[in-house]
Amino acid sequence: VQESELQRLAQSGELSTEDLVWNPSMGEHWAPASTIEGLFVSPPEIPKPPVIPSSSTAETLGSSLIPNKELMKMARKSLKGKWALAISMSLLWFLIWVVLTMIQSTPTFIAMHYGYMASHGQGLVAPMKNAIPLPYRIASISIQILQVLISGAFTVGFFSFYLNLVRSLKPKVSDLFSGLRIFWKAFFSLFLVGVFSVFWIILFQIPAFALSGILVHQFKPAPWIAWITMPSFLICMIAAISFIYSYAMTFFVLADDHATGPLKAIRQSKGMMKEKKLKLFFLQLRFLGWFLLALLTLMIGGLWVGAYYHAALAHFYDDVRAKTLS
Repeated sequence: VQESELQRLAQSGELSTEDLVWNPSMGEHWAPASTIEGLFVSPPEIPKPPVIPSSSTAETLGSSLIPNKELMKMARKSLKGKWALAISMSLLWFLIWVVLTMIQSTPTFIAMHYGYMASHGQGLVAPMKNAIPLPYRIASISIQILQVLISGAFTVGFFSFYLNLVRSLKPKVSDLFSGLRIFWKAFFSLFLVGVFSVFWIILFQIPAFALSGILVHQFKPAPWIAWITMPSFLICMIAAISFIYSYAMTFFVLADDHATGPLKAIRQSKGMMKEKKLKLFFLQLRFLGWFLLALLTLMIGGLWVGAYYHAALAHFYDDVRAKTLS
C-alpha cells in the first residue's frame, strides 16, 4: 500500500494505530501503523475497556445488613457518656404518662369515696357510675382522649431523640416534644397503623375461627378439637404479626423527615422492612433476656435496657434505610 493511501486510511479512521501495515519501502517486515512517522497527526482515542469491579468492590456494593451483634455494639458506643441523658428523656416521657393517668383515674377514686359514703353502714356499695359527678366523668374521658391524641407525637419525638443520638447530632431531652410540630401527622399515622394492624389480625384469624366452627359443628365440642384449633390460632397470629412488622419503621420515617405524610411514611416503612422482618425479630429477641433481668429490679433497670434497645433500633433504621436507598 502506498504511503498516500495509508494517510487516507488513517485520516478516515479505517486504519488504527494497532493495525499492521506494509509497503515496498519497508522490506519484508510488517509493522504497526503507529510506528510510521507522520501517519497519525493525533493518534485516535482507543476506547477503554469497561472496568470490571474486583471481588472486594462487588462485595462492598452488595454488602448485607449490619449483623445484630454489631448493631448492639454500635448502640453501646452511641450511648457512651450519654446514658444519663437518654434515661432522663425516658423518665420525662414516663412521668408525663403517669401524671395524665393519675388525673384520668382521679374520678374513679372519687367514685369509690362517694360510693363508700353513700352505702356506709348498709352493707352494700352504691353504683359507681351514679356516684361520679358529671364534671369528673367528662374530665376523665377528656384525659383519655388526650392520651390517645398525644401518643403519636410523643412517639415521633422519642424516636427523634434516638436518631439524633446515634447520628451524633447533639440529642436533647427537648427532642421528646419535637413531634408536636407534626401533631396531626403523627396522630393519623398512629391511627392508620392501628387500623391496619387490627385488619391483619382479624383477616388472619378468620380461617382459624372457621376451622374451629366447622370442627365443633361436625364433631361437637371435644377436648381434641382444642389441640387442632389452638395451633391454628397461633399460626394465624404469627402470620398477622409478620404483616404488622412492616409498619415498624413508620415513626422513625416521620422523625427523620417531618414533611412525610402518614401514608407515605407507612409505604416507606413497608419498603424498608421487606425481607428484614426476621432480622428485626431476632434483634428484639436479643433484648428479651435483658428485659427479663430488668423485672428483677422492679423495672428500674428497664430504663437502661430501654435506652440500649432504642439506640440499637435507631441504628437498625439507619442501616435498612441506607440499604433501601442504595
